[in-house]
Amino acid sequence: MQTFSYRVAALSTANRQGRPGGNQDALLLGQSVFQGEIVLSGKTDLAGKFLLAVADGVSASRTPDVASQQVLRILSRAFQSSPDEHPGRRITLIHEHFSELGRPGGPNYEMMTTLVGAEVSGRYVTTYNVGDSRAWRVSNRHAEQLTTDHTAAQAMVDEGIAPSGFEDCAGGIYRGLDQYFCASRAAERPKNTLRTELELGDDEVLLLCSDGINELPLGRMRIYDHESLDKYLKRLCEEAITDGSDDNITLVAVRPESA
Repeated sequence: MQTFSYRVAALSTANRQGRPGGNQDALLLGQSVFQGEIVLSGKTDLAGKFLLAVADGVSASRTPDVASQQVLRILSRAFQSSPDEHPGRRITLIHEHFSELGRPGGPNYEMMTTLVGAEVSGRYVTTYNVGDSRAWRVSNRHAEQLTTDHTAAQAMVDEGIAPSGFEDCAGGIYRGLDQYFCASRAAERPKNTLRTELELGDDEVLLLCSDGINELPLGRMRIYDHESLDKYLKRLCEEAITDGSDDNITLVAVRPESA
């Protein structure tokens, strides 16, 4: 089996901008879950699949920081036990285990979270998401969103109720999530967006992010020539905050390279 080297970088910040609460995001690299003020950069060599993910606890629900951690731990266990299982089945397993964490009257009852995950094998990527955390394929020439936001505005566009572009200019009431993982036995399995066997070009980067940078214009998502992954993530974070983001920001980027 061919070994691949991966350049990896991650950044997470609470960025509450005067709002109460800490970091409700969490990120997953391999088998490790991280939460808090995080800056990571390095290289890893693997012969198999590499898993990365970002989860964003829904602040309107109970214990959102716990929700984001737990959904990533469930994903990690599911991936390690069956790395070749179809990702659609993985979403079902996550829902089944996460829904069991919320017992009526308990502190985590009906806690909610989004999830975006990516499984990288060589130059090929499979992505899946529930909610409005996103996956991107970017280079110095283009930026392509690989996931679809699960919001009321996007659902209206998909169903033909609103015109294309409405999702980008809709007011806050329409930007609310309509799909998420919920810790309740009564919760339905959430819908997810799945993209399989996407190839990364020589100069392309896979980026996962929470919705703290979702308002950045498409053109600013591109990575500059000779910009390292850690500098790229720092720039995205700084530009989002400058543009007025007051939400948690979590970013993970990976660039596979043949060893």
